Amino acid sequence: MEQAIVFVSGGNRGIGLGMVQLLLEKGHTVIAGYRSEASAQSLFAAANDRLHPFKIDVTDESDCADLHDFIADSFGRLDMLINNAGILIDRNRPLNELDFTDLSITFNVNVGGVHLVTKSLYPLLVQGRGKRIINISSTMASIAQNNGGTVAYRVSKTALNMLTSNQAIAYQADGVTAVCVHPGWVQSDMGGPNARLTVSESAAHLVTLITTLTPAQTGRFFHYDGTELPW
Repeated sequence: MEQAIVFVSGGNRGIGLGMVQLLLEKGHTVIAGYRSEASAQSLFAAANDRLHPFKIDVTDESDCADLHDFIADSFGRLDMLINNAGILIDRNRPLNELDFTDLSITFNVNVGGVHLVTKSLYPLLVQGRGKRIINISSTMASIAQNNGGTVAYRVSKTALNMLTSNQAIAYQADGVTAVCVHPGWVQSDMGGPNARLTVSESAAHLVTLITTLTPAQTGRFFHYDGTELPW
């Protein structure tokens, strides 16, 4: 993939930061989203003409509009959108102890935030090269593989997969490819220290996959190693 303009939400830590760092190493220009200055010091320290930290709450329409304007004014296009920001707040909570607030907050960030960011940046993607939307999902989204637990997160990621499928259908006429990708069980704040993959290992797999996607793969659900996952 030629040098690209990329936006990564949640680009200040974990898998997001790992992808930001690797994309920069490969010569791409990255706008890295973050929510608070305290959690984005590594981005500020590395900022240069190819790394642009940008404060954004993905559920805030005004923030998303400001992001659009920044990218439009600075670059005039967007080649790749990586919707990585997400939350998991109901780990190990039994189904009947899950309350409406936990479910709605999780859904708002993991699904609504992806929709808002994508809708805001879509005109720039249409002008881009490559025209790729990568939604970071999870094997927990798979109904076929469901073994229960972590219900709010599972429900939100399953909904994200359906959103991705609809994006693929709606955007195909403009040549935009949309996929959802499982990053693996990663040693991040969300995955925990016992996870199988380091952040750098996951990021390396993900960047290889997403930079080699073709339009024929739009609307599909991938494991980080490139194999297709069951819905």
